[in-house]
Amino acid sequence: MKKNKFWNWKSILCFIVLGTMVYYSCSRDENEYYQVSYTDIKDWEKGKQANWSNIDSSVIVYSLFKNLSFLDDYVMYSCIEVRNKKDTLFYLRQTKYSMQEEVTGDSLVVAHQDNYSIGGWWEITPRLQHRLDGDSVEWSQTLKERKDIAAQLGNASKLKHAVYKLEKSGLVKVSNSDNPLNRQNKKSYDNEGIYYVSPFSFAPVSMYKLDSISKLLLTDNPPKTLKAIAILD
Repeated sequence: MKKNKFWNWKSILCFIVLGTMVYYSCSRDENEYYQVSYTDIKDWEKGKQANWSNIDSSVIVYSLFKNLSFLDDYVMYSCIEVRNKKDTLFYLRQTKYSMQEEVTGDSLVVAHQDNYSIGGWWEITPRLQHRLDGDSVEWSQTLKERKDIAAQLGNASKLKHAVYKLEKSGLVKVSNSDNPLNRQNKKSYDNEGIYYVSPFSFAPVSMYKLDSISKLLLTDNPPKTLKAIAILD
């Protein structure tokens, strides 16, 4: 009888511990890097190249893959490795298939839904919405015929996340109500013209200022977690 009670308590304790672990892992904020020990990730596989590093490479951002040998089950993380004065620190943030990330300068920008299929150059007519740069051959021919579009390629790559209409003066940002690619806009075909959709235009976006983060992590008392900055404009 005592033995049965012992095993009952042991089972209950195991469930509590397991439940706590599941809750802890599931409750992680997708906008947060959290510190882990090297033993937690020593068997994981690192991405082939770094996504970002500071001047002396004391802070490096790269991808980590857990269970990469099981291709259907692997989990990808963004890892910040810090070679601090005292020790080497590691910070993790799980990434998802539905998220789109890009390093621009010293900023890591994260969109919380993938919009690669929406981005790029579009032509809007009363009858259709046509992606101009979806096919490389067609896009090359378009650039030869439309010098006004070709002239804006350099400017487009520098623009913030938004939708822009090609006017005589150049690419002009449009409001959400005038955005013909917004699925909630019922008059989407009324706004004819050429549009450029920059990355992350159709998703909540957050940002990590990597240069500022690296300086913070190299101090004597680095934080245990790192939060993203929400981009509202």
